Amino acid sequence: MKSKTTKLIALLLTLIVVFMLVGCEVSSSSSSTTSVSTTDADGNTTTTTTTTEVGTDGVSTTETTTETTTTPAN
Repeated sequence: MKSKTTKLIALLLTLIVVFMLVGCEVSSSSSSTTSVSTTDADGNTTTTTTTTEVGTDGVSTTETTTETTTTPAN
């Protein structure tokens, strides 16, 4: 009788540990943005922005945009 009870308790504890480990899932994402602006001698400004995102599945995506602001001639 004691052996049967011990086996049952061991099985229950094993199941509890398995369910606890299954519940440990990382579900976070992160992103990083860097902007650099330069101005030339004519007053034109170019801004380059790079955004890198890492999703919950570990896949990294990088997007780069460039915006130029032109100063009108006087």
